Amino acid sequence: MHIHSKTGRKMKVLATAIQKGGQGKTKIALHLGFWGLELGLKVLFVDLDPQNAEVDLESDTLVDTSDGNVIGNLSGTLRDLAQINGCPLPADGAVASGLFDAKDDRKPVYFQENGAFIQVDSKLAYLQFNAKTFPEKMAIVRKKFEQLAEHFDVCIIDTGPGNLYPLVVALGLSDHVIAPCEMDNNAIAGLGSLTANVLKVRKASGMSFELAPLGILPNMIQKDRARHIRSLNDLRNKSAWKNHVLPVELYYRAAIDESETRPVWRTVRGESKSAAAEEMVLACMYIYKLVGLERKEQ
Repeated sequence: MHIHSKTGRKMKVLATAIQKGGQGKTKIALHLGFWGLELGLKVLFVDLDPQNAEVDLESDTLVDTSDGNVIGNLSGTLRDLAQINGCPLPADGAVASGLFDAKDDRKPVYFQENGAFIQVDSKLAYLQFNAKTFPEKMAIVRKKFEQLAEHFDVCIIDTGPGNLYPLVVALGLSDHVIAPCEMDNNAIAGLGSLTANVLKVRKASGMSFELAPLGILPNMIQKDRARHIRSLNDLRNKSAWKNHVLPVELYYRAAIDESETRPVWRTVRGESKSAAAEEMVLACMYIYKLVGLERKEQ
């Protein structure tokens, strides 16, 4: 599904998703967005992972995330980056739950000139799937994305492992879904539950939206563990998912864990030539190629 703005520009949408936590979705999402910025593209991050968003137990409203509460890994990183770059963090910036509200007209917050984000909020965690209202909610989000497409070239959506509602919306909006997957049976099983649950939602809602193509990205592979290498080979060659596995992979590298407000291919001295950097660049290049994003002419 391609989203066209009124001006005819096209915004590509990439989502990271798998129904198991700890697979590296947020790190991959950040690096995909950072790569778009490297290419000179205008990048929008949408954080749909409410697992770390604080909840206000005294009312039905969300905690004011502008007060520095724990708000989620992706949103927290981008807020830090905004402060590093001297960008203001307005209290009325767009939040994820607002995407489902036709009357919410808050705008994304910029963390640098060509990069902005829609912050996760705890209200998102309260959204419950309702087959009768889902088509209406989906239409609201689609319209908002059409408006966002006037300002951005690529949108990176990070999803959480729990709440199925925003996850299905992300998959319904995306051009491609990247599923980072560790080499263990539970993670691989999470691929099956993801597909099964989304199909159930589509059937229950009566909607015929196309699901984005799935690209499985083997992640955090440990070369010295025979089980990891065996699982990788089985995933690529024997599993039911073999046709969805990307021809790139990421090995466990401490440098990726340590990269926060900058991509692993950037260090304080400039470009990194480390194995972690090279592997991540190859992965990002391949994924961007899947959706037809090319380097813009200067």
